[in-house]
Amino acid sequence: MEKKLCTFYDEHMMEQLVCLQNEVYRERGMQFTKDVFQHWFVDNPDGQVISCNAFDGEKMIANQSLVPEKLLVSGRIVRCVRSMAVVTHPDYRGKGLLSSLTNMAIEEATRLGYDVVYGLANGNSFPVFIRNCGF
Repeated sequence: MEKKLCTFYDEHMMEQLVCLQNEVYRERGMQFTKDVFQHWFVDNPDGQVISCNAFDGEKMIANQSLVPEKLLVSGRIVRCVRSMAVVTHPDYRGKGLLSSLTNMAIEEATRLGYDVVYGLANGNSFPVFIRNCGF
């Protein structure tokens, strides 16, 4: 498995993310399109998404994306990134991909000068974020 930092100006990468999201959320009856991610990942006025992905060969099997936002805190604008679109293909869960991709993304956010990294974790992600990622 290969892990790498990606941007979604590449149509192929965006298509892979949409396919992975649809595979993971199919059981819940959810269906994503490229348009869902277009604003957050490509047209975001607050900056370019930080996206770390894992691949098995050419197939994207996990994604952790930090989406830029600005928050107003005590009258000051704070540059932050929010964890979003976090998925791991069911066949690859339990291999530490969420932890390693999240930490890779946080390192990049720090390098780029973001003040805050935050996430609204579900029951699957919460323990990993607390235990392995410093949230």
